[in-house]
Amino acid sequence: GGYDDGYVLAAKTKEEQEQWVMALQSGIRTAVYSGISVDIKTGTVDEFVNDLTNPSQIDIDFTNAFLYTFQSFMTPQELLAHIESKLFLQYDSSSGIPQTLWRKNVLIPTQQRCVKVIELWTKEVQIDFIADRHLIDSLKALVSKLYTQNYNWAANHISDSVQLIENSIELQVHDGSLVKSKKTQILGIDLPEPKLPRNLKSGVTFIDCDPEEIARQLTLIDMGYYNKIKPVELLNQAWGRARLGNNHNAPGITAADNVVDFISHFNRVSLFIANAIITKERLKERALAMAKVVQVCGFLFHMKNFNSLKSCLAGINMAPCYRLKHT
Repeated sequence: GGYDDGYVLAAKTKEEQEQWVMALQSGIRTAVYSGISVDIKTGTVDEFVNDLTNPSQIDIDFTNAFLYTFQSFMTPQELLAHIESKLFLQYDSSSGIPQTLWRKNVLIPTQQRCVKVIELWTKEVQIDFIADRHLIDSLKALVSKLYTQNYNWAANHISDSVQLIENSIELQVHDGSLVKSKKTQILGIDLPEPKLPRNLKSGVTFIDCDPEEIARQLTLIDMGYYNKIKPVELLNQAWGRARLGNNHNAPGITAADNVVDFISHFNRVSLFIANAIITKERLKERALAMAKVVQVCGFLFHMKNFNSLKSCLAGINMAPCYRLKHT
């Protein structure tokens, strides 16, 4: 559940949630329940960003978890804006700390931590930037601002991160334009030659195709969909919610478009399998099609592609196929 601008996570009972909210109001980050010390998983966005950029309490597990899940409550542009505000902290003369000491003990360590967070973000969750080119432009603008303020060391580090992203994008485009040979490699393993039907000119049917080749192609298609899914799309059933920052009433716009596409592909394969069986008028042809599907399932199991395997089984178990008692 939520509390004002923050979030209360993992509270199992209403009483426990009330205790955690009281702790949040009191500014307490840790409490003891039943003699067990428990970290409070609550806070506002500002508090989370403070924890993320605090140089005195670096928690790599928290950093990784935050970078993979923050889009459930804020956008990447908002996170970058928060980090930018930390990079340009202003000296408070009323603090009583000499400015030179403040710069040495507060500003520079905070900037170093912010730069490290950006480096981790661009390296570990690179898809955030590949999916949103405006985010790359914002990073470049931040680099220019850092150079203007004479924070050259920070600008150089972030500039290297930007270059890493652009190299990845360029590599993807380049790979997509290559004319690949018949025999390629994945993880150093030579892929087998494709098993093509004997007669490609007269119209190829499902029964004409080799079951192992069908399984291979389904697996390659699945991998294409799977690789597009971002970790944040799997949080809190995001495929059923509108994307953060967009019009919630706009049709077809969810917080997990790639998951929705993967689900749609699953359903299309199921319908294809059912159609390949029930469109055969003769019993013998239906039996051949059913046997082919079973063979495909066997190869999918061997390839550990359980998504397409379940999709094929769903097709067989559809009502039109399930009623084929004699087949």
